[in-house]
Amino acid sequence: MNTCCFITTLAITAFFSSPAYANDLNPLQDICLNGKICKDPKPAKADDFFASGLNVSGNAVPKFGIDVNMPGL
Repeated sequence: MNTCCFITTLAITAFFSSPAYANDLNPLQDICLNGKICKDPKPAKADDFFASGLNVSGNAVPKFGIDVNMPGL
């Protein structure tokens, strides 16, 4: 009986606390570019958001020599 009450309480708490994490109460309306100050949206151009080299594969070997194997994936 004690386990049933615990699971019920846990489920109710999870149900009522999940909407608190489901939305962004303070949406940002500015445009921030990597390495630059936040920019006004009016003079922003498509070239500001272009990144070359996304189609080139990188080095998949970890820098620190850590190797993790996930069986079944």
